[in-house]
Amino acid sequence: TERPWMHRPEEQLVGRETSDQIQRAIQKLPEKYREVFLLSEVESIPNAEIGKRLDLSLAAVKSRLHRARAMMRDFLAPYFD
Repeated sequence: TERPWMHRPEEQLVGRETSDQIQRAIQKLPEKYREVFLLSEVESIPNAEIGKRLDLSLAAVKSRLHRARAMMRDFLAPYFD
């Protein structure tokens, strides 16, 4: 098992910077997309359950999730290219 102190400082810095960029990108998402994205990608809730929680059809959940992922790619592309 790796321990955080086993990583070199520059690796820890890159990890923190990456995490910060991802958090900023999530905050840029419009609320209706952010909500679905977080429930799916962070909390690993199935799409059908997200639909029930948010009173959305399965198609609406899938559409919002697809759009949220596309926006995240666009937001993060300059950082990772």
